[in-house]
Amino acid sequence: MMSIEHEVPLHTTQLNLKRCLFRPIYMSFPVLDRLSSIIPSRTKARSLIQKFSDLLQVGILPDSDSNDGNRKIGNCLGARLEFAWREGILNTKQLRDNLNVLYVAGQENPQLLMISSLYLLGKYTVSILLDHISEERPTYWIASYPFAD
Repeated sequence: MMSIEHEVPLHTTQLNLKRCLFRPIYMSFPVLDRLSSIIPSRTKARSLIQKFSDLLQVGILPDSDSNDGNRKIGNCLGARLEFAWREGILNTKQLRDNLNVLYVAGQENPQLLMISSLYLLGKYTVSILLDHISEERPTYWIASYPFAD
């Protein structure tokens, strides 16, 4: 049986990267990131960021070395980014930055929605929540907590 590291290298790299990035000392004192060349853990984090970007680019653009102009533009955002990159609208750094943001936002936003929903379900009865949903509230109702205590 293969270990998870061999099956899902992007996920494994992301987990390792989170362990390196989200340390309380660096979150409290972001100026320490400017000293990343002399702090070994920050050097490791930067190399993991590079590895993560490489894996993400290869995952989205498996044959990114070929410049085949006969590809169709798909309806998904990854295909549109690939098209813009191949046409020269985006350079490689812009492509990789956009892929990183989309990947992280695609995970964090649903996670925050689920956590907020579970909080509201635990704090309020389901009937109160359904009443507020049926009133066609704007989509920000979860974040604003418009319920009376």
